[in-house]
Amino acid sequence: MITKASRQNRCRPIVMKFGGSSVADADCFRAVGEVVLRALPRAPLVVLSATHKTTDELLHMARSAESGALAEALSERDRMLSRHRDLATELIAPSSCRPVLALLESVRDELERTLRGVHALGVIPRPNLDALLGVGERLSSFIMATYLDAEWFDVRTVLRTDAAFGAAQPDEAAILALVRTHLVGRLRPGRVVVTQGYVGATAQGQPTTLGR
Repeated sequence: MITKASRQNRCRPIVMKFGGSSVADADCFRAVGEVVLRALPRAPLVVLSATHKTTDELLHMARSAESGALAEALSERDRMLSRHRDLATELIAPSSCRPVLALLESVRDELERTLRGVHALGVIPRPNLDALLGVGERLSSFIMATYLDAEWFDVRTVLRTDAAFGAAQPDEAAILALVRTHLVGRLRPGRVVVTQGYVGATAQGQPTTLGR
């Protein structure tokens, strides 16, 4: 017997969080996709980490540039992006993959500017490091959204934090108001929305990370 309570539970959006080992490779992405699609009646909001070890790689390339090893840092960047490109092209048909490839090229340029700036300064300011470390979540979530033909949502729109870079604290009241304004209306049965874990933004729009 279907009760009023069970109908309400079935329609209430479900948040599905997947960590880095859950999106380690194409087979993992497919497995996550199967789980998410089974939850379609519950309006799933999918929250993804970066792919396995990507955040470590980003941190290492920042430290390489900081220590003067710019060529090594750029090589690390290229290897990381190549792995994501291979992942995307294995999962997504060529006709649908162009937005992912465009994002990868944009991130390549973004990392180039960041790493060259770090090399020139000899140090990476904490706000810049947070922006760099959030790249992995942007990539994994965009690939998953494209793979599932889902909506990609930038969590920094709603996940308001303070400016304690590296261990930012969420502002729950601000988040609630922003979620009601920008996110709730996107969540409905039969539709998937994919977003990111680990990252947020200050009221001034500076990217932050919540700590590891």
